[in-house]
Amino acid sequence: MSATVNVGMLELDRKLSKVLDCARQQPVSVSRYGSPWVWVVSHETWIGQIQLTRYVPPRHPLVALREHIDDTLRAHAALLRQASLECGLTLDAAILCRTHILQLLYPAGSKTYFHEQIAYNLLFRWFAGLSEGNGCECAPAFDDELDAVAGHAGIAELLRQALDDGLLTPANWAMRKRAAQRPAGTGRRPLAPGGRAAMESRHVPVS
Repeated sequence: MSATVNVGMLELDRKLSKVLDCARQQPVSVSRYGSPWVWVVSHETWIGQIQLTRYVPPRHPLVALREHIDDTLRAHAALLRQASLECGLTLDAAILCRTHILQLLYPAGSKTYFHEQIAYNLLFRWFAGLSEGNGCECAPAFDDELDAVAGHAGIAELLRQALDDGLLTPANWAMRKRAAQRPAGTGRRPLAPGGRAAMESRHVPVS
């Protein structure tokens, strides 16, 4: 996936046809009053995401975590744009951030094995935002840009804080997994404030 395009409401109104043509190639973020408002994406991208959600257990801890992470990334869109410029990113910074979070939660031991995980694990692909067949993780720049995001001080601190705010302590993950197996409505949301354990030691149950 190419880097996303950002336009304002005025540009969308004046150049709708051009914006739609651009959205067929890469997602377009439309801002309102300086903040992200809506996204314009191609049919293929949208359908790919819908198909992926069919394989996502609705009460898996990663579902609530992605919602929390997405809220954080939206609230700090300016930081993501700045990091994209500073790191020379050509890929979607949000995808790279969510993929890096998977690296932290599920240490793979090698890049080869991690690539296998994000290529075939549909839950991981959904969490990262990799729609079916978009090939983002196969881009030559993927590993380098993922490392650049991980090494960016502002992004690293943002993700650390997001995980600290969103994750329970590791000791409670087994309890949350058992709660997620109860009938709908009987478990608690697998997110809570606090939980200051080091990110390197955090593991989320895969299933």
